[in-house]
Amino acid sequence: MRINKFNLAVRGLAYSAVSLLFLSGGLSSQAATYTLTDLGTTAHVDADSGAGMDSWQIGGTEHLAKQWFYYRIGAGVANQPINAIGSSTLLGSGANYLALNYANSQVSLTLTYILTGGGYGAGSADIQETIQVQNVSASPLTFHFFQYSDFNLLDGLPNDTVEFLGVDSVKQTQGVFGIQEGIVTPPSSRLEAGYAGVGGTLDNLLNTPTGYDLNNNSGPITGDVTWSFQWDHTINPGDSLTILKDKTLIVPIIPEPTALSLIGLGLIAMSFRKRINFNS
Repeated sequence: MRINKFNLAVRGLAYSAVSLLFLSGGLSSQAATYTLTDLGTTAHVDADSGAGMDSWQIGGTEHLAKQWFYYRIGAGVANQPINAIGSSTLLGSGANYLALNYANSQVSLTLTYILTGGGYGAGSADIQETIQVQNVSASPLTFHFFQYSDFNLLDGLPNDTVEFLGVDSVKQTQGVFGIQEGIVTPPSSRLEAGYAGVGGTLDNLLNTPTGYDLNNNSGPITGDVTWSFQWDHTINPGDSLTILKDKTLIVPIIPEPTALSLIGLGLIAMSFRKRINFNS
């Protein structure tokens, strides 16, 4: 089954259906790794190990090292990946969509992906994400939610540039190609353009015992770059925080091997013809 890109009203209806499925008990727990595919693009999600979304390919070329979500409740405690809430439960899946739930005695977090390819050879793809966090406890929760993204565009060299366009939009580019993410709702509370590796944003997120907050560096910066959003909200008992986001990836169109062969043969023929003309 394939889901096409749709407007917010239809997306809301689809989300309601997923919510009803969860409330009715969901599907039985299955393998925690999933591959989404649609019209020339694939994405892979490892739901329980902390690897998160660890692959996004267009035409077989990899552009993503890691994207995952982290949270903290209150102050003075460390941030954790969302899979620390509990093992994932599969709510629904298809060729190009995935709905997961993580739950414990405080929160129920539902994560939904929809992958849309631009077509074989188009060099473009889109991922829509919905995150709903529901307070299932009897007390208000001061909830801090983070998205970390580490894309390695095209050749994977550390020469990308990242820049935030506002509290609800960011772009990472290599030349005229790149990825841009927009937040539909609600706008982020904090953001950070940073770097991968030791001392980078993810290192700080996971290794600060009192809980790291993003530093609001909006860039632009260039190198082995990463970018992150943070949302800070108080969720009352029974209430929910819903985050809607959309990211679009555009990369060069890579010719098929047969096309490359034809181009090569054409260049050889041109060179040979020039030599003949030169010698005549």
